[in-house]
Amino acid sequence: MKINIQGLALTGVALHAIQRGAAAPLEKRQDINWSTVDYSGVDFNTIDWSSVFAVPTPTPAFAVAEPEAPAQLQIAPKVAQGAAPVVTPPPVPNGANVLTLINRGVAAATIGVFENEASDLPSFNAEQTAVLAPSATQVVNVAEGWAGRVQKLTGSQSDPATWGEVTFNGYENLMYFDVSYIRGNNGPVVLSDAEGNVAGTAEDLRGEAPGALHTTDSSGHDVLDATEPFSGGSNGALISFYRSHSDGNGYVINSDSQYVRSSNTNAVVAEFY
Repeated sequence: MKINIQGLALTGVALHAIQRGAAAPLEKRQDINWSTVDYSGVDFNTIDWSSVFAVPTPTPAFAVAEPEAPAQLQIAPKVAQGAAPVVTPPPVPNGANVLTLINRGVAAATIGVFENEASDLPSFNAEQTAVLAPSATQVVNVAEGWAGRVQKLTGSQSDPATWGEVTFNGYENLMYFDVSYIRGNNGPVVLSDAEGNVAGTAEDLRGEAPGALHTTDSSGHDVLDATEPFSGGSNGALISFYRSHSDGNGYVINSDSQYVRSSNTNAVVAEFY
């Protein structure tokens, strides 16, 4: 039908869309008193936009918008009958928690991956081991919430060793990691992530330690002993040595929480020297 608004002939005027601001990109004419328009009996399907708006082109096409789907749903487009349906893949979940082990040494190295038996209770039974040639890399995927350590195995799994400790999906879903000399030192370990956080050092502190601080593991490999043995007490001379060498950027005693690194990533690189 046609109605007349202040002398303008409009065909099927979609006034409800105009009033709601659906044509916001265009300038609404100021010479029309929209509040006096009679909406009754109006067909809202078409409109001669050139007579309503000051900017006649481009001619906008208005349609009643379908309600938006919930954010978590993916709506596939319609397809012609008989055509293969369009499959929208689900959102890609966060990748698996990843430990990347790298041997930076000049000889083959066996690396053990240990998941804690309980919160802060270490295991001495490696869930995985990897024998890496010099410069070789091994990628290990671990479960959500995994917490434990990686270490080079130069003797038995309970011998003094440098620990690279990692917790995935910890507080506020962050990853936490550190290097610890509390249980011994059998060579340098460096942990790092894609954000530039680094724990540990590539410097072999054993070469600078006085002879009295050295011992051997069950395979006769040269190591520094624990600073705080499981049997109790502490090794004051060894602690003083680490303190005088910038602590090796790692735990020397259990209260050294300043050496923990937090990360928004879910992957850590462990380099063994």
